[in-house]
Amino acid sequence: MMLHRQNLIFERSPKFAAQLIPLLAKFMCVAVCLGAVTQVEATNLAFRFQEIGVAGISSMQSPQLGFQTVTKGYRSGVRTPLQVVARNQNEWETLWRQHASMDATPPPPPTIDFQRYTVVGLFLGDKPTGGYEAEITRAESSNTGVLILYRERSPSGRGLLIQSLTQPFHIVQVTGAIDSRVIFRREL
Repeated sequence: MMLHRQNLIFERSPKFAAQLIPLLAKFMCVAVCLGAVTQVEATNLAFRFQEIGVAGISSMQSPQLGFQTVTKGYRSGVRTPLQVVARNQNEWETLWRQHASMDATPPPPPTIDFQRYTVVGLFLGDKPTGGYEAEITRAESSNTGVLILYRERSPSGRGLLIQSLTQPFHIVQVTGAIDSRVIFRREL
């Protein structure tokens, strides 16, 4: 019944619908960009809006960018928290040298095609024990740049932990040569 009533509003007042559609689209963009609405909620809202005759909302979601792990682990020469982007070979080699500086004979950096990829790194710095983890979970493109979403995990307080300094990190290659601003945002 509610759906029927909403359809009548759009059918009887095309001028109202024409004014409402851009407002709803802007609301969805702002909500998704600010993280107030998760991707699943945004998709559900988009389907709901399409049911009542508001088209075009689903295309407002931030497109996800593909990414692939280059390396991930718990031991790095990056001893302070760092969120970094390497857009070319020189930046990548500099980052890799710092990252691999704990090894007596550091391995060469993995090969990256910077025509097709951009390297993004998340380093948590020194942690007092094991049980910490860094994980890049998603990369999204928006009109203001690229958003890198990540998680930091801490020990749960249960179980045994290695009693040694660790430096959790995650390095990925994101599809596309990113020339715009890159924003890191921690997921809760």
